[in-house]
Amino acid sequence: NCGNTLAEMGRYEEAIIYFERALRLCPDWPEALSSLGNALIGLGRHEAALAYIDRALAIDPALETARAHRD
Repeated sequence: NCGNTLAEMGRYEEAIIYFERALRLCPDWPEALSSLGNALIGLGRHEAALAYIDRALAIDPALETARAHRD
C-alpha cells in the first residue's frame, strides 16, 4: 500500500523501493509486478516496465491493472 500511495503522489523512485521489497518476499505477486511496471512507466523506463507487466500477465492473464498498463 505504501508503494501505491507513493506512486499516486508521483514519487516513483520511492514507490519502487516498496514494490521491490514486496517482490523479494513474494516474487510471483502479479499486483506488485504490475505496480512496479507502472512506477517505471512514470519514470519513462518503458522497456523495463513492460517486462514486469508482461510477467504479471503471464502469472495472472486476467489482471486488469496490468492490462491497462500494457495497452
